[in-house]
Amino acid sequence: MERMGLAVLRALSDDARWAAFEGTLNGHLVRVYDLRPERVHLDRTTASGHWAVTRDGLFQFGHSKDHRPDLPQVKVMLGALDPLGLPLTTEVLRGERADDRLYLPAIDRVRTSLGQRGLLYVGDCKMAALETRAGLQAGGDFYLCPLPAVQVSPAQWDAYLAPVEVRTLPLTPISRTRADGTTEVIAEGDEGTLARRATVDDAAGAQAIGRLGWRVYATNQPAPHLPLAQAALAYRDEYLVDRSLGRLKGAPVPLTPMYLARDDHPTGLIRLLTLAVVFEMSDLTPQEIDLWHAELRAAGTAASNPG
Repeated sequence: MERMGLAVLRALSDDARWAAFEGTLNGHLVRVYDLRPERVHLDRTTASGHWAVTRDGLFQFGHSKDHRPDLPQVKVMLGALDPLGLPLTTEVLRGERADDRLYLPAIDRVRTSLGQRGLLYVGDCKMAALETRAGLQAGGDFYLCPLPAVQVSPAQWDAYLAPVEVRTLPLTPISRTRADGTTEVIAEGDEGTLARRATVDDAAGAQAIGRLGWRVYATNQPAPHLPLAQAALAYRDEYLVDRSLGRLKGAPVPLTPMYLARDDHPTGLIRLLTLAVVFEMSDLTPQEIDLWHAELRAAGTAASNPG
C-alpha cells in the first residue's frame, strides 16, 4: 500500500499530466454544475517542515505564513472560483520565491484551464504589481486589488481623504446581508479619481487615527459593470479562498506535518489534498447551485460578462 501511495504521488507530480487533468476536471465541474465562471480569487500559503535544504530543491527558507522563519517551506498558489471558493488551479513552488511574481503564471494557468477570458481576478496588494495588472489588461481580463502603500503617495492620500475629513464628499454605504436575512453596513467609500489637494497638519494625531482602515482599490473593469459596492463585496469574499487554503492546513485534509523528503512527493501530496478539497466542495445540492447563481445575479456580474 505504501509503494502504491508513493507511485500515486509521483504520478500527480508530473506537471504536464496535472495541467491536462486540471483542465479536464474544471471543464467537467463547470459543465455539470453550470457554474458560469465570472470571478476568480488568487491567494497563496506556505507549508513549513523539518526538511533538508538543497540548492535546487523545492524546500527553501523564505517569508513564512506559518510564522516559522526558522523552517524551510514550500509555497502553494491557489486559484479558486468565486463565490464558492472551489479550487481551480494549484501550483507548488519553491519556498523562497517572491509573492508578486507568482500571479501572472497562476493567471495563465486559470486561463488555460478554463479556456475563458473576460474574468475578474481578485487578489491582495501583492497582485497590484504594475506588471501583473498590465498582463491582465493585455489579456482581456479584469482585476480588483488594494494598492500597496508604495503605489499611493502621501500627496495622493491627502487628495483622496481631504474632502472626506471636511465632510464635503458624501460616502456610499456598502451593505451585506447576513445569514439571518438582516442587513449590515460593512464599509463606506467613494469611487473615482480626486484631483484636489490639501495641506495636512502633521501634528494632528486625530487626523492620523481617522485615516486608519482606509484602502485604495484598483480595477480596470468599467464602473457600470463593477460599481463600488460590488467591488468591495467581491474583495471581502476573499475569505472563501482562505477557507480553501485552511482546509489544506487543517481538518479534514491537513497538509502538515509532512514527512516526505523527495521534491516530487510533496508536490504530488499537495495536489492530492487539493483534489480532496475539490471533491468535498463539489458535492453540491441543487439548492446550493441556485444560491450561487442568485449571488452572481445580485452582484450583477453575469450581465457584465455574458460570454
